[in-house]
Amino acid sequence: MGPLGLLAPGLQPPWPAGSVTIAVIISVAMLILAGSRDQGHRRYEPVTTLVLGVIFLLAYFLFFSLFVVEQAQLVDGQQNIIRFVVGYERLPGVGPDIPDITALQDHGFQPSLVWTPVSLLVARLTLLGTFYLGFGLIAYGSSLMSGKSSTDGKSDG
Repeated sequence: MGPLGLLAPGLQPPWPAGSVTIAVIISVAMLILAGSRDQGHRRYEPVTTLVLGVIFLLAYFLFFSLFVVEQAQLVDGQQNIIRFVVGYERLPGVGPDIPDITALQDHGFQPSLVWTPVSLLVARLTLLGTFYLGFGLIAYGSSLMSGKSSTDGKSDG
């Protein structure tokens, strides 16, 4: 299920639009890569890889809470939630004490008019990197784990 599990609660990265599709492709590629490896990997590699994946996902949730803001909008009687990635450094002239969502509203919901280009880029790449690495490592470690368990009962005789 992997990255698709984050679709329901809306925890996928809001930028770029196809981030979940890319994460699924990365996860499948990691499964194929792990399946094509010879079984001579180190004993703790599957567990280490899974633990690293979980750490990256926890980091993703932390960065998501820091760099993503939500705005509810009523469209045709239905409430939609729109998410924006925000930066960590505002442009000159944008009040530092204004809440992020208010600053976005005041600037037509254009993050590039509120935050510096570098801070937006760093926030976006941090979100994507931790999201992709988390799911990629979990997929890779899971595949190694399943390959390890299927070879544990076999003997070389």
